[in-house]
Order: sequence, then structure tokens, then C-alpha cells
Amino acid sequence: MMDELGAIQRLKSGDIGGLEVLVGMYQLRAVRTAFLITRDAAQAEDAVQEAFLQTYRSIRHFDSNRSFAAWFMRSVVNAALKIAQKSARRAPTGFDFRRLLVGRAASRG
Repeated sequence: MMDELGAIQRLKSGDIGGLEVLVGMYQLRAVRTAFLITRDAAQAEDAVQEAFLQTYRSIRHFDSNRSFAAWFMRSVVNAALKIAQKSARRAPTGFDFRRLLVGRAASRG
């Protein structure tokens, strides 16, 4: 099995097989981390997919002297936070404002 640095070098040289190796190494940990933030399995998987895509797009900027795990997991956390924030903005509040407005209109009428 290829090591992390070898996978990173393959990916930096344009070989998508390097990403496949990194997915195998980090997917489970990444999904668990994202789930702790999103509290939703599908959203966690979406966040991890986004993080891997971001890794593919920006691997050339990664400094191989630093920790890949920390760099990648920061990307996972950022993607999960972004998805969780979008979800929170769309989430129903549990309060039906239309009912309140209809109730007020009926009491005035």
C-alpha cells in the first residue's frame, strides 16, 4: 500500500490515483468529524466529498513538510460548517407565522 507522501506526490503530478489512496486513508475519519458538526449523515458525506474535491483542486499549494491530516481535516471542518450554516438558515423554526397573521386578521375583522 502506498504511503501518504507518495499519494500526495502522485496527486501533485496529476495522477488521480493519489486521491484514491487519500480517500481510503481519511474518508472514515472525515465523515465522523463532519457528522459531529452537521448531525446529518448525508450532509456529512457531502462535506467530505467537497473537502476531497477541494484537496484535488488545491493540492499544489500543500506544503509537504506540514501535516496533511491537519490540512485536510481543516478543509473537512470548513465544508461541514458551511453546510450546517446553510441548513440552519433553511430549517423551519417550528413557529407558523402565517397562522399568527391569519389569527390577527380574524380578530380585527
